[in-house]
Amino acid sequence: MSMSIIRNSIVFLAVGVILFVMTINTYIYFYQDKLIFKKQKINPSYQTHLKLNYNIVSIDTSDGLKHTCWFIKRDKDKGDNTRKPVLLYFSGNGGYLESSADIFEEILKYLDVYIFSCSNRGCGAHYNEAPSEVMAYSDGQIYLDYLRNKFYDNIIIFGNSMGCATALEIAVNNQQVKGVIIQNPFTSVKSISKIREPILSFFIINYNYLLNTSMNNEEKVKKLDLPILINISEKDDIVPPEHGEKLFKLCPSQEKFIAKYPEGTHEFITFNVQEQYYNTMSSFIDKCLA
Repeated sequence: MSMSIIRNSIVFLAVGVILFVMTINTYIYFYQDKLIFKKQKINPSYQTHLKLNYNIVSIDTSDGLKHTCWFIKRDKDKGDNTRKPVLLYFSGNGGYLESSADIFEEILKYLDVYIFSCSNRGCGAHYNEAPSEVMAYSDGQIYLDYLRNKFYDNIIIFGNSMGCATALEIAVNNQQVKGVIIQNPFTSVKSISKIREPILSFFIINYNYLLNTSMNNEEKVKKLDLPILINISEKDDIVPPEHGEKLFKLCPSQEKFIAKYPEGTHEFITFNVQEQYYNTMSSFIDKCLA
């Protein structure tokens, strides 16, 4: 084989690799939200088993949509007590109200709180909406403003998994809330994508340039001066526990707490330890309200 053929083959291969890499990076740049955010339609079986005591709240979003939210109480709660703690609850990726109903029911079994929550964009009743980091934060702020306008003073923000980014963003920008709880958080989209998609990350030219959706919880938590509880599942196969531990170390708050659950998974942190988990939650809420 002549040197010219070898040289041409190398050039052809190099051009092919460059085009392949550029195609991947271009696709990720323009379609990253579709890759990052899950979309989920309502599972009809969830609707048939709803046993919650909740009021439907319709809220206008910043882009002119109407979001259907739930304000959830215990069955025995009568009337309205604006002094009772309210968990402003942000679900994980793909989360919507009906799919979270069992979690809400369990929370109210153990904790004397109200819960306010809404489906993520692209999920449940909001399936046809386009999710994004910017709109997740915008929606979260509007939900908090709604509670404030109803004179609820004891608001504690709760974020699960991807919902931790919204929880931290809202908490950092509204440090008069009573506290924040984050559960199985990641440090950033960049860091978790390298773990979840190691082969794909090999072809990404520059994460910092490419990713408009950052959800940089490391930077957020550095600005937090609120009571914070970080719940970590030590058998989490989605987000390594080290992410939550790193956020704990970075947080400057004088009232920061971390709780680790050895048998907990990403989806089921309370596995075999419900009482321990909710005792920790209750103790933290008491500290926030003291």
